[in-house]
Amino acid sequence: FEPVVTEKTVLVGSTDGLYSLELQSGRIQWRVGSAVPIYSPVVYDDTAYVGAADGVARAVKLDSGRIVWSRRFDGWIYPPAVVDGILVFGGSNGRLYGVHRTTGAVAWTKPLNQELVYRPVPIPDRAVVITTFSGDVIAVSATDGATVWEVRDPTPGFSPVVDGDRFYMGTFGGALRVRHAVDGRLIWVRRFEEKLPFVPRLQNRTVLIGSEQGHVAAFSTLTGRLLWRREHPVALGANPVMIDGRIVALTAKGELVAIGP
Repeated sequence: FEPVVTEKTVLVGSTDGLYSLELQSGRIQWRVGSAVPIYSPVVYDDTAYVGAADGVARAVKLDSGRIVWSRRFDGWIYPPAVVDGILVFGGSNGRLYGVHRTTGAVAWTKPLNQELVYRPVPIPDRAVVITTFSGDVIAVSATDGATVWEVRDPTPGFSPVVDGDRFYMGTFGGALRVRHAVDGRLIWVRRFEEKLPFVPRLQNRTVLIGSEQGHVAAFSTLTGRLLWRREHPVALGANPVMIDGRIVALTAKGELVAIGP
């Protein structure tokens, strides 16, 4: 799963546990073993918080790999969002949980009646936004789990990327949607007609999005104007990124490719 880079380490969730790698050398510093996949961690202060396919949430010290607390939920638990000392977890069992960061005690639960597509994402005003496989896009208060606003799209959306009071989200139906984080209203939408199961990338007032089939496009974040679009013959395994003026992508076969300037 996608690595998380801290000041001194690289944290990687994998199919056999959570690894901490020394940033400069790649040397394994510690590992929290698991018989099932552990997803990408979220780091806050000196602790990593992770969800896993067996429903166990863990708080792990960055310097030693010591497990501070663990708690089991039903179904699998995706990576959490951290908002004001509350971890917001969700996954396959159709519920959302608010958990105290320091103890693992459950502060609140919220029935959703639908599986999350992927992780909750923090938005302004102490809330998180989630997407479900029924097409719901819901803003939830991290304090008590209350619904702030809720909209429904024709097809499910992947986890968004947030920039100020806007968030950008690809959908399984091939639309790139931009919504206002305060009330969920649609600002603009552009259509690919191909599945967009990745988190978009934002850079220099540009939103970069790739489709599962290998098409890549860049749009103006403010207006949604198409800046350019390219086709790549190989299916992508993750959203492309912009590095030193070039577009670099990971293919579904595990290869790194440069798509173009």
